[in-house]
Amino acid sequence: MQKYLARITVHAASEQDYVKLHDQMATINFVRFIVGDDGRSHALPDATYVCYSNESCTSLRDKIHRIINQTVPRLVAPLILVAQFDPAAWTLPLEMPALKGIQSIRFI
Repeated sequence: MQKYLARITVHAASEQDYVKLHDQMATINFVRFIVGDDGRSHALPDATYVCYSNESCTSLRDKIHRIINQTVPRLVAPLILVAQFDPAAWTLPLEMPALKGIQSIRFI
């Protein structure tokens, strides 16, 4: 499986719009944290996601675009970046409190 990073901008989106988007992104296995080699989870910046998949960047981008259009449609097209990565390095905060309840992640 490949590692992918996605960054999304939805124009004129409210905090509630992004909450809906986060929930829908989880349905296609994009999460808002990254796990280090030490097994600890680190929170990603707002509207940034990670996914492990065998799909292409283009396929994942198209899925994200559909999710956005169904969840928080806008007149101005969203900005979507999907990139495959490995390895990665970061300076991110340790896991968010909401992550403590997550036991497993499904893979596409």
